[in-house]
This record gives sequence, C-alpha cells and structure tokens, in this order.
Amino acid sequence: MANLFLTGHRKSGTSMLSRLFDSHPGLSVYPTDISLLYAYFPAFAASEGDPSKLRQRIAQVLQKSLNYGLSQGNSTNNIQDMIQSFTEALFARLEDEGLRNKKDVLNALVSAWRETSGADAGTGIVLKETSQSVHFFDLTEALPEFRFLHLMRDPRDTYAAIKAGVSGYYSALGEGERESLASVLNRFKVDTSAAGVISTAHPSVFSVFRFEDLVEDPESTMRKVAAFGDFSFDDCLLSPSVTGAAYTGNSHDGVEMRGISSVNVGRWRERISDEEAMIIEFWLGEEMERYGYQRQFPEAEAVAAFSGFYDWYNTKYFYSDSFASKNEM
Repeated sequence: MANLFLTGHRKSGTSMLSRLFDSHPGLSVYPTDISLLYAYFPAFAASEGDPSKLRQRIAQVLQKSLNYGLSQGNSTNNIQDMIQSFTEALFARLEDEGLRNKKDVLNALVSAWRETSGADAGTGIVLKETSQSVHFFDLTEALPEFRFLHLMRDPRDTYAAIKAGVSGYYSALGEGERESLASVLNRFKVDTSAAGVISTAHPSVFSVFRFEDLVEDPESTMRKVAAFGDFSFDDCLLSPSVTGAAYTGNSHDGVEMRGISSVNVGRWRERISDEEAMIIEFWLGEEMERYGYQRQFPEAEAVAAFSGFYDWYNTKYFYSDSFASKNEM
C-alpha cells in the first residue's frame, strides 16, 4: 500500500480526486490542501528566524485550511478539537531546528495526521497540493515513501473554472481576469512540462492522469489509479466524500455536483472568449497536444490575439522605464 501525493493545476479536479479516496478502508486522506507548501514554504520560512513566530504561522495555516476542509464533511468529532489535537501532535514531533526544514515539517505532518486520524502503520496516507510537480525531486527527498499523481485538465476549461470565481473569490486576493489568465499560462506551462519529464524518467513513482478520463470513464481510470498506488480497487473509489459525507464540489458557479460530474468538460467554448482561448492555445499549444487537447484556432490568429495580451503582461510584470529621469520616477 503506497502513500499518495496528489497535484495538478488549481481547478483541475484535484479536490474531487482526493475525495474519491475518502472512504477507502486502506487509505487515510488529509482533508484539504497541505497549504504549508505555499503559505509557509518558501517565503515565510526563509524570512523569519524566530521559532515562536514560525510555529505561530504553521498553526495559523493549519487552522484555516483544516477548518475549511473538515467543515465540508460530517465528522462526528468537534472540528476545533481535532485541529488542536493534530497541531499539538505535529509540534510534539518538530524541534525548533527543524521548523525551516521541509522534510522535517512534512514528516511531522504525516506522522501527526496518522495519529490524529487513527490510521495504523499499514494505512496509506493521501496528501494534496496544487502545482507541485516541478518540486518533485525536493518532495520525493522529503517523502520517499510517496508516489506522485498529477491530474491534468484542458487548460481552457481550467481557466474557465477560475474565471468564474474572479468576481466572487479571486478579486479579494487581488487577482483579476488577466492576472488569473497569466497565472494559468505560467503555472500550467511549468508544471505540465515538469510532469512530462518526470513521468517518463520515473514512471513507477510519478504518473499523469487526465481529468477528462476520470469523469468520463471513472471506473477504468480509478482502477489504473489503484494499480499505480498499489491498493485494491473498491467501488467506494467512484463516490467522492469528505469524512463520510457526500462531496458536492467546489465550483465557483455555485452549482452542487453530486458524484463524479463531467458537466463542465469542453464548456470553455461558452465560458471564456475566443480571444482568451487563442491566448491559451498560443502559449500552451504544444503541452495541450501532448495530452490530447486539440487546438481550435489557426496559429496565426492565436499570435494576433496574444499580441494585445503580451502588451499588458510585459508592462505589468517586466517593463521598466529606462528613459525616465530620476525626478520623474
């Protein structure tokens, strides 16, 4: 029975995939994103030297993320008591000198979750965090007993799902539609390229599955996932849940999705503009075709569409006015 680390771009179905393991008798699922891999590492851990502040930050991240994850289920335990027990168990395993060491923190997290969830030594642990394939070598050094599963999705549908959440969620984080699109272009490019290299070089511990295959042929796909993870297939792997409660999805459209849903496959055509689709195809066309996502627009038109976006992108992230005098700056 292998431990699993799930990753992929945000809004690519990684939450649903994680929920499919929830009821499996041989697995214990950490109920939300680890979150420490972006909210603690690398920036905060590298810039703060006070152990008490490092512990405070870890506790803050775990409290917020676990409260969200556990509140989606019907756990009979008091959520806050469970979070407190887990946090105390983690810190009991973590010395001050290990607070800035990713391996020490992640191993403390796995061990503490195993204790808090009541999982025995033979139970596989399932962790999840988005956009981590590029960090495979760093993570596999920290978690050598884990196998890594990257969930791929058509980036046009990925952006469509994110775009639906800009006004109600991402804007509060300072992210508009163009910033969200730029994020998809960069993160998808980096992580998909890394996933292609690693899955070829290390197929026994790193595998790529498509979201579309999962939702359109779930039993066949989950049987392959089970074989990769070295655990038995069970029909419970076809019903997403959170601590036993049916999972209804986390769509920004506000639509509850019972079970495994393919309703949004290919809906990018009605959810994003042709211009946005062409921008994605220009930047990510090769990566898309590698995984069976066909371009829908002529390449010359895609270049023309990208031109205007590039003006904004370059000005926002890279442009510096070298002609401005010091008094004007």
